[in-house]
Amino acid sequence: MNKNEFENRIKELELELSNLKSEIIVDKQMEVMLRESESSLQNSQKIAKMGSWELDLINQKVKWSENCFVIYGLKPFEIEPSFEYFKSRIHPDDLHLVDDAFENIVRYKLPNTSEMRIIFPDATFRWFQNNMIPVFKDDKLFALKGINLDITELKKSEESLKSINERFNLATVAASISVWEHDFITDIIQIDNNFNKIFGNTQGNYQIEFNEFIKFIHPDDIEIIKTNIEEAIKSDKNVDFEFRIIRPDGDIRNISAYGKITKDNTNKPIKFIGVNMDISESKKAELALKENEIKLRQLNADKDRFISILGHDLKNPFNNILGFSGILTDEIESLNNEEIKDIAKNINKSAHIINKLLEEILLWARTQQGKIPFKPQILNFRDICNNIFEVLKPNADAKNITIDFSTGDHINVFADVDMFKAVLRNLVSNAIKFTNAGGTISITANQTDSNITISVSDNGIGIAPHNLMKLFEMAEVSTTKGTAEETGTGLGLLLCKEFVEKHGGKIWVESEVGKGSDFKFTLPVFSRLVDAINN
Repeated sequence: MNKNEFENRIKELELELSNLKSEIIVDKQMEVMLRESESSLQNSQKIAKMGSWELDLINQKVKWSENCFVIYGLKPFEIEPSFEYFKSRIHPDDLHLVDDAFENIVRYKLPNTSEMRIIFPDATFRWFQNNMIPVFKDDKLFALKGINLDITELKKSEESLKSINERFNLATVAASISVWEHDFITDIIQIDNNFNKIFGNTQGNYQIEFNEFIKFIHPDDIEIIKTNIEEAIKSDKNVDFEFRIIRPDGDIRNISAYGKITKDNTNKPIKFIGVNMDISESKKAELALKENEIKLRQLNADKDRFISILGHDLKNPFNNILGFSGILTDEIESLNNEEIKDIAKNINKSAHIINKLLEEILLWARTQQGKIPFKPQILNFRDICNNIFEVLKPNADAKNITIDFSTGDHINVFADVDMFKAVLRNLVSNAIKFTNAGGTISITANQTDSNITISVSDNGIGIAPHNLMKLFEMAEVSTTKGTAEETGTGLGLLLCKEFVEKHGGKIWVESEVGKGSDFKFTLPVFSRLVDAINN
């Protein structure tokens, strides 16, 4: 080899050495990059609570990544991993999932994903998602590669969400709340099952066209719906309103609605979403509360009126008794027999007035307390009239008033005898009180298929039109004196009204000043009253 050849060879060797050094540097860089990649992968697996594995089906060898040990509750490389050990850690109820996964992979030659529970050394368990990928060679399955992902927290979140949804559904059902969404583009309302229950929608679908929805709305409230939608769009605020619906069975329900408008990025309204609540029962309770409040106010007014009557109507006769008895006490030695008799008569008269007043007051109080028994029976109308005539004949004779009851013996009434007598006695007594001497009173009864109408008419002084409507109202009770200065509490007509209505009838008066009055009341015939009592 000459000198030139030798030098050329040296240069070739130097070039090869340079190339070799370059390759070594590249390999070193690759090695570093690989280690960094592996470290990054391990860190990613730790963050994601994920582990990778590989099962060699030919040699039955298993490889786990470092984090695979960790997520199974083990120290890295603490044991020799095996498929049998993996199966021993699977929850007994989930073992079938492994067999199912293998069967699906062999049959369909596709990746498989399943969720199962892994039991930890401390006897607790966690949920894992097992993702398996088959590896084939010459169409023969020789390995499985996979990734196991700890999804326990996700499962807890799912269970929590499921529990929340169940409680929400239970709450909406219990509170009669429905959730809806009105799409302005399609004009279709998405509804839930509770909507169907509240609205009585028997079709059971979960969407309804707006025009179909409007058919449920009470005709007087349709404008409320449209106005509030317009207001929500215009103001861009939530709206809260009430309306009524009419169910297919005719039942009217009160609904409270709360909704808001959603818009697209061009500020165009696209949906109206919200909730409906059936507030019918609360409305009924509210109405009942208002009615009770009115009744309470009425009772208070009645009580005040009652006390006023006691004070006013008992004051005069008591003053008379006190006055006349005082005269007897102070001047009896100077009085002759006739004077003493007159004073005694006045005291006796005042005592009778007080006794009658107290009887009426006590009877009224007993009716308000519901302490008067109601025992209807078949009564002969003429017999009752005879009884009333005997009781009130002295009062009528004192004013030379004629009482006539032109009714046949065939008329029978089905009534409580004491209440029926009290009504007739009060009406006839009032007629005597407000009829001039020499007047007449007529008692009649007429029967139809459904009612018996009883009338007590007189040709007395009559009643002014503006007083007619006040006669049966507690707040308007007045004690007008009769044509012979007769007095009373004014409670008699109220008792008549109470007793007549107790029988399912009604009472009214027709009168003209100077020409007399005609008080009438009805009683249902026997069969209708029995039905009313039974119901």
